[in-house]
Amino acid sequence: MRLFALLLLMASGALASLIVTADPATSAAWPVNTSFEPGEVSQTIDPLGPFSGIPIQFRGWQNGGSQVSLNGNPCSNTNACLVFLYQLNFSAPTPIQSISFTGDAFNGATFQLLNSAQTVIASQLASTGNVGHTVTIIMPTPGAVGTSFSLRLFDASSAWTFVQSISVNTTPEPSTWLMMLAGLAIILAVRRRRLQL
Repeated sequence: MRLFALLLLMASGALASLIVTADPATSAAWPVNTSFEPGEVSQTIDPLGPFSGIPIQFRGWQNGGSQVSLNGNPCSNTNACLVFLYQLNFSAPTPIQSISFTGDAFNGATFQLLNSAQTVIASQLASTGNVGHTVTIIMPTPGAVGTSFSLRLFDASSAWTFVQSISVNTTPEPSTWLMMLAGLAIILAVRRRRLQL
């Protein structure tokens, strides 16, 4: 019975709903249709847009963006400032496998995932520069399990950071699903055998 409860917990984590909110410290956005590189056009000013695949151009620290820096010192081309800060709240304990970010102008970027105690549990550094096409950064998040997380990006871009999409991967690996199904099959077989006795 304990194994069955564990399997249910794992399955519920895989199916848990996610509510994302943007912290007020998140940088402001450039207007819709703003483009700094061909093909990279903002389609929203809603900071939650990238979670639905709707691109946004966040303002850089020198052009109306956040002045909250990674180390508390003034923002500069060598001292990254906050681009976004999201709160991720799941309806049940959920394992996060990885988080992917697609965009451009990641200059001295630091992507971070924090737990509910605001401790950094995963971090990814990236410096793609303004390459004129979108790039995808994948942040592995080993051991990240819970119901409440913070997700943030600090970047040294002074003018803009383009974010096309953000994907939070909570899907268990195929081996995990196989293990869950095998465990469920064993539980059902034992239960069936007991009923026959």
